[in-house]
Amino acid sequence: MKANIKRVAVGILTIILIIVMLIFVDINRIVDNLSKISIPGIFLFILIYTGVFIIRSYRLQLLFKGLNLNTSFLALFGSFGIGWGINELTPGKIGDIIRIEVINEKNKNVGLSKSICGVAIERVIDLIILFSITCLVLLFMNLINVQDSIIENLQFI
Repeated sequence: MKANIKRVAVGILTIILIIVMLIFVDINRIVDNLSKISIPGIFLFILIYTGVFIIRSYRLQLLFKGLNLNTSFLALFGSFGIGWGINELTPGKIGDIIRIEVINEKNKNVGLSKSICGVAIERVIDLIILFSITCLVLLFMNLINVQDSIIENLQFI
């Protein structure tokens, strides 16, 4: 019964969020922007994001295996899709909290604390990867003597 109440509450909150967004968003502008996107561009977007979700789900599954936990690949894949969708619609990283709950609910052997640990470790790995790529790009730009005006236009913080 408790899971049904959660699902109903999430459904109601989603409907309220969509209604609030429709009130504050200019629908004509959204339709105009969508009409400018080509059909092949939309399919390329779907293909790229699906590939990224598959890779990230596999990486998270390997992380849980390192914690001696068996998780469902489909549950992890679904958690990435749900988390990404919520992160796109809401401020902050609320989607990660929902991902943790989805992993906890779909994999009964994992538990809430281990779900939190897995997603937190994954975020630290993401931060390390992002930092490494940024350092390599800056090193590469320095090695090929990129002009100062280009670096100023990149607006690194």
